[in-house]
Amino acid sequence: MARNRLVSLIRKEKRRFYERQLEECGTDQSRMWRVFRNLLMVKQPSLRSLRINDEVITDVSQKAAKLNNYFVESIECIVAETNIQLGDVQSGSKVRNRMQNAQPS
Repeated sequence: MARNRLVSLIRKEKRRFYERQLEECGTDQSRMWRVFRNLLMVKQPSLRSLRINDEVITDVSQKAAKLNNYFVESIECIVAETNIQLGDVQSGSKVRNRMQNAQPS
């Protein structure tokens, strides 16, 4: 019985705490999201290291550059495989027409 009352009391106090926190945020959405993240215990994702071809990369700017290169190269491969000209990317209708008319391999 005492344990149930204690759990109930803790829940009520947590609710009051977060209600006060949200009230103090007012219209500041940034502060409000911090409260929500804290309430939901959402952790920021982090990529501590990146392994590419047996090379472990930990430097933030090197990881960003490697990921950027990967995505750019992926797009270049897709463009090459689908016969889409880079200028066609500007006008989505040409790309859509070619994709719709493409025969599956």
